[in-house]
Amino acid sequence: ARAKQQHFAVEVPEACRARGEATLLAVLVRNLLDNAIRYSPPGARIELTVLAGDGRVQLHFEDSGPGMADTDLARLGERFFRVVGSGESGSGLGWSIARRAAAAQGAVLQLRRSERLGGLHIVVSLASV
Repeated sequence: ARAKQQHFAVEVPEACRARGEATLLAVLVRNLLDNAIRYSPPGARIELTVLAGDGRVQLHFEDSGPGMADTDLARLGERFFRVVGSGESGSGLGWSIARRAAAAQGAVLQLRRSERLGGLHIVVSLASV
């Protein structure tokens, strides 16, 4: 993120604890942040907000990157799927790994366009402790 002069912000307005395995949570967060950094252009904004309520902890990942076409959004998570023309290296496994790490912990992943920043908005919902 520094090399690309991206702006990264983390907001955790209150203490919260999620139910899950620490290593799998780290893999999940690392893959989602790596994708946001990798596919967002120089100077982009990347935000992670953690919220708690109704027995759930939600991690909101938003970026100001280019987003994805609806057809690509539908295919995201297929092993080795890569968006044509992204210009970035990788194996196409990051989102697939994130989905599996989430599923192993009973987490729910939602993906949509970020209304605030224009890129992607990913929500990870986990049971709270």
